[in-house]
Amino acid sequence: MFRNYLKIAFRNLMRSKAYSLINICGLSLGVACCLLLALYVEDEFQYDRHHERLSDLYRIDTQFEANVVGFDKLGSVSPPIPMTLKDELPEIEAAARIVPTFGSANLIQYEDKKFYESNAFVADSTLFDVLTFDFIEGTPKKALADANTVVIAESIARKLFGDEPALDKSILITQGGTPVNYKITGVYKPKKTFLDANFFTSVMSEGGSGEYIRKNENAANEWAGQNFVGGYIKLAPGHSPKEVEKRINEVLIKYGSEDMKALGITKTLFLEPVKDIYLRSHVDKSRRITYIYTIVSIASFILVLACINFMNLSTAKATKRASEIGIRKVMGAFRGSLIRQILGEAMVVVAISMLISVILVLVALPLFNELSGKAIAFNQENVLFFGTALLVLMVLTGLIAGSYPAFYISSFQPATVLKGKFTMNKTSGRLRQGLVVLQFMVAIVLGCGMLVISRQLSFMKHKDLGFNPEAKIIIPLRTADAKKEI
Repeated sequence: MFRNYLKIAFRNLMRSKAYSLINICGLSLGVACCLLLALYVEDEFQYDRHHERLSDLYRIDTQFEANVVGFDKLGSVSPPIPMTLKDELPEIEAAARIVPTFGSANLIQYEDKKFYESNAFVADSTLFDVLTFDFIEGTPKKALADANTVVIAESIARKLFGDEPALDKSILITQGGTPVNYKITGVYKPKKTFLDANFFTSVMSEGGSGEYIRKNENAANEWAGQNFVGGYIKLAPGHSPKEVEKRINEVLIKYGSEDMKALGITKTLFLEPVKDIYLRSHVDKSRRITYIYTIVSIASFILVLACINFMNLSTAKATKRASEIGIRKVMGAFRGSLIRQILGEAMVVVAISMLISVILVLVALPLFNELSGKAIAFNQENVLFFGTALLVLMVLTGLIAGSYPAFYISSFQPATVLKGKFTMNKTSGRLRQGLVVLQFMVAIVLGCGMLVISRQLSFMKHKDLGFNPEAKIIIPLRTADAKKEI
């Protein structure tokens, strides 16, 4: 039976080549767009999933009362807070501080090679007890234990040393002051994480923000102000973050009440899961999860448009199949078997469209990566997701696109059809008109949104700045020698 249905499906496709081509092309483009957007969403949800015991990892955030003007929440704390909490509370298994380096760019030198790198941080030696990094050289436990040590990303190691090992070699790093000689004690392979870091220097190192939070009296013992240190903790198993939040605020009052009174501010500490920082941060005003919901909505609209197009074409073509359905019913076919047959035919069209959509995704993926700023590629990590998404889309699209034509066509009365008195009923006509209106309405909304966004981007790129940017240069004075020449 299935074999016969399959033959009939392919015969119907070949009999109406133009109709089949429109249906397959429409579904292929719609599904390809959905797959690309699904890959983007899947890539966003992969951030920070590599950390061990992710459910126990938290960032300590600061909540200010209304008397602090300009902000109310920060994803950072005062310098002594994280390590003191670790010493005071047995519920905290490990803690680490991460501080951005002074200045936006850091000059790295090795022999005749010099270049600037951004996204540099100073960190405690316990950083790798809290967050997980994939080390390809060195040992995480001892990587930042000594002064003037640095852990670098694989990309920097390749710039400096090519294919040679980087471990135990020395490089000069200038972070807005005098150059400091650092020993490389680790090389890591970056993962998808909220903490986009190119290298970490030890908090025990000379100069820079590490020395500032250790020795400067305005920072080392300040519990109220100086809230620029990222504090991360790992809770011991079995402890509730709500209970720990209460305890850490008790410690804050114990050591920081006088400082807060002196500054005239009131603040509390709260814990934010590391797994939520990238997408759902309560501190970051631009929560990325909102964009994810928008992308999912757009993908759903695109799929619905493709399905509506399929349904309209199938319903419009119903009159040509009226005689076939009438004869089948006279010969004893049940409505259920007719529904399965027509749904099967829809599934054949969807399956062909899926194969074409996969080819379209492979062709369009490099351009999509360029537009989205991603580096999505098919590998062992996402091939299961892609296959599952493809299967779900095939079943979902087949059911949505084929259900109405199947139930509508199978409802034909054989006596009316065979007497030549069959006409499309008013209900079907109104539904088709409604679907067409919906289709055009969604398409117009998406088109207008795309037009507005593209014009806004064009305005930002081509707006007259009041000067010729090509006639001006910026000379950064980041080294001590350069600053002496001013």
